[in-house]
Amino acid sequence: MEQKSLRSQLHTLVGNEMRLGKRSNMYGGVSHHVEAHEKAENELEKFLEENPSMMECVEDVEEHFRKNF
Repeated sequence: MEQKSLRSQLHTLVGNEMRLGKRSNMYGGVSHHVEAHEKAENELEKFLEENPSMMECVEDVEEHFRKNF
């Protein structure tokens, strides 16, 4: 299996974090949505710690999702 590029991985992680955050807010903080959002935040944070060069791309990827939500 081919490994995803770092940018692709970042895109997936940011998308998950933003989608789950929106879902958590929409459903008034239902615990499983909050837990899923926190997990997504932690995964994104860990990825950025392991790949600090990708920090400069986060804003562009977030902007992409803001336009498409």
